[in-house]
Amino acid sequence: MRCAAEAGNESKSSSCSSSHMTDPFMLDQREAAASFERLLATAETWRNLRCTRDSGGQWTEAMEFELQELEGAVKNGIRSVKWSLDELSETLQLLKRHADSGNTDGDPDSLKSRQNFLETSRIALSKLENEFCLPPAINGSDSQEDEDLEAAQSMQLLRQQRRQSKKSVSWQRHTRASDGEIRQLDECSSPAKSGRRKICAAICQYRLWISVALVVALLLMV
Repeated sequence: MRCAAEAGNESKSSSCSSSHMTDPFMLDQREAAASFERLLATAETWRNLRCTRDSGGQWTEAMEFELQELEGAVKNGIRSVKWSLDELSETLQLLKRHADSGNTDGDPDSLKSRQNFLETSRIALSKLENEFCLPPAINGSDSQEDEDLEAAQSMQLLRQQRRQSKKSVSWQRHTRASDGEIRQLDECSSPAKSGRRKICAAICQYRLWISVALVVALLLMV
């Protein structure tokens, strides 16, 4: 009898463990819990590094880069965990409907513990969202698409600014060259300057004729 009871207990425990192994909700819950633990550890590392910066300790560019990388990892982790919790919530709703309809022998205590897990995780996740200034109503995929769109728009705007700056530089060079050509044309075609040149040439010719007349007069006198 004792052996039979022990065999019954072993078969019961093995069936219970096998049910947990085949329960998709429990598998997803374990994965979500593990992801949440890693997220909390990353957030704690970010807090410690930020405290070092704010306290005025030794700070380098590499540490600033690491801080930004950790912040991005935490934000992405929040979106990922939130998506996992949404999936678990939908699965739990289906389990409740089947339990209410009598199609399955769902354990009310098990359903309640799963609901408590979701509520506790959402509360902790909401605190992280507030700490990292993330809107709580944004879906992970939508927010990622918004970030990609914003990054693409920023890159396009930067390219347009570079093109405009290159155009302005080339226009300034063209304007300077045009100004130089205009100055040269002005110097060559200015009426006042050309008149002065003519007057100077006439004076030189007049002086030459006077010198020749004086030389001829002196020769005649001799």
